Amino acid sequence: MADMPNTERKSHIPRWAKVIGLLLVLVFVLLGTIRILGLAATRRWERYVAKLEAEGQPITMEAIDALRTPLPDEQNGALVIEGICNELQKLKPESKYVFVLGTWAPDADFFNGVPRYAIEPTRAFLAEHAELLAQLERLADKPFGRFDLVLEENPWETLLPHLSPIRAACKLEHVVGITRLTKGDCEGAAHAAVLQFNIAGTLNEHPAIVARLVEVVGDVLAMQTVENTLRVGEPPEKVLLELQSTIAGRLDAATMRWAFQAERVFQSVILDMIASGKVPKEMSEVLGDFGSIPQSFLPNVLIRSSQLRGAEMMGWLVDAADDPEALLGAARRSDAELARLPKSQFLLKLYLPSLSRACVLHVKCIAQLRSTHTALAAERYRMQTGTLPESLDVLVPEYLAELPIDPFDGKPLRLVQTDEGIIIYSIGEDGIDDEGFVAEEETGRPGSDVGFRLNRLEHRGLILTDEKPPEEE
Repeated sequence: MADMPNTERKSHIPRWAKVIGLLLVLVFVLLGTIRILGLAATRRWERYVAKLEAEGQPITMEAIDALRTPLPDEQNGALVIEGICNELQKLKPESKYVFVLGTWAPDADFFNGVPRYAIEPTRAFLAEHAELLAQLERLADKPFGRFDLVLEENPWETLLPHLSPIRAACKLEHVVGITRLTKGDCEGAAHAAVLQFNIAGTLNEHPAIVARLVEVVGDVLAMQTVENTLRVGEPPEKVLLELQSTIAGRLDAATMRWAFQAERVFQSVILDMIASGKVPKEMSEVLGDFGSIPQSFLPNVLIRSSQLRGAEMMGWLVDAADDPEALLGAARRSDAELARLPKSQFLLKLYLPSLSRACVLHVKCIAQLRSTHTALAAERYRMQTGTLPESLDVLVPEYLAELPIDPFDGKPLRLVQTDEGIIIYSIGEDGIDDEGFVAEEETGRPGSDVGFRLNRLEHRGLILTDEKPPEEE
């Protein structure tokens, strides 16, 4: 009888081959799962983008640009700055003692004293730049501007070349205000303050966080000029009304919306580039060790999930951008979320910055603008009644439409009486009422109150000191 086949014969496939086969199956399953998860993450991102589009929110820089307010050339202050960019970038006083701009620039502290030694070098410097100052005068009736956006394929190459000249222009006009006050020309100093506000306004609706921060610097310098002006003398009421109107315009224009919309687009573009394997060298530097990893090794699910989460977090800031209190809350929420992101969101942790400081500086500027606007109303009240107000309530409705609100706590701004006059103030970022100590050196904390010091008329005047220049001490 023929032998029956041995059904129990052992397989001739080596064990190592079986192991490799099993590993290959697992790898294919894993790659398939990652691909499916990546497709699902991509679909979620696409649905989110479609949702933003349906809500009318811009998702490209071109879309943001299309939403910006058009300005005819004759009203566009940005064109004035562009015409004198080169001259502004060359502003380097020969004398080191020129106020603000000199390498040994002294403090122009109109509450404690302005050093005499810097006055003549500063006047000489301004005389040398008379033509440049005449060009800046063209901004007197141009409170806003619109710079063209320079869009590059690589986001890191999208430069803002006009920001440095704008900072220089704000400082230059601040020097003009200081110099006019050393002559007792309060009306001229107030005019310099208006020009400073208008220079800052050339960045209105410019979609960049750094642009908004430069705008804040310009506003702060202008408000210093206003406070110094009312420390030295008594501008006529028409000047006070012009300043109030100018500041009201700055308050209406004060928003972080454009900056955060642009930041959301910027982040989206960067992650699109990573997904396509086209990582700019700047991003590789940010990624550190991860920057040398071939992009095909970064799963799409990782990239798209980071893209979606980052856009959602920026959305919190976009939605709150026009409400100072809500904005501070959104910034705190964003920071807390960033801190507890899982390790799988390492991309988001690397490229999404903390924006809390930018938000605080923005809100601090709003607090100071409201305090300055209110102080001008209080000065008008003094001119008509002979005394400074004892509370802000008496300013409503003749001098103010309503009580100004402290953006840091939602309560009305405070007023405190001093030996010299009054201080109108916000409690500032630390949430502590320092009873109107608005100078950092008075409390030793960066979170001091934010406000405006308004002296009674008998406590105004120019204080000059005879201190020697630093090198001669």
